[in-house]
Amino acid sequence: MSEESEAEDVESTPAELMRAELAEKFADTEFPVKNQMAFATGLPNGPGTKFSAAGIEVTAMELAARGSSYLDFPYETLDEFLDDSIEAMKEEGFFDDDE
Repeated sequence: MSEESEAEDVESTPAELMRAELAEKFADTEFPVKNQMAFATGLPNGPGTKFSAAGIEVTAMELAARGSSYLDFPYETLDEFLDDSIEAMKEEGFFDDDE
């Protein structure tokens, strides 16, 4: 069984799926990152890049606008940024309350 098949067999929460989606799209970003604009330049379609997971779709621009008050720049690693981004999405109601 491939690693991908094994991953699909495990149920993931919408937040976990979105974290994986964000990680994939931000994979080419060079760290440390000092501000939101630095992230946009590394995305496939800049601020228009769409993140889709578990029936949730959001653009980088919308995520930046709604989540900016939760982000604490600079970020030294992708994981630090992903932690804050998912927390921002939870606080902004992107996921069900049982997340």
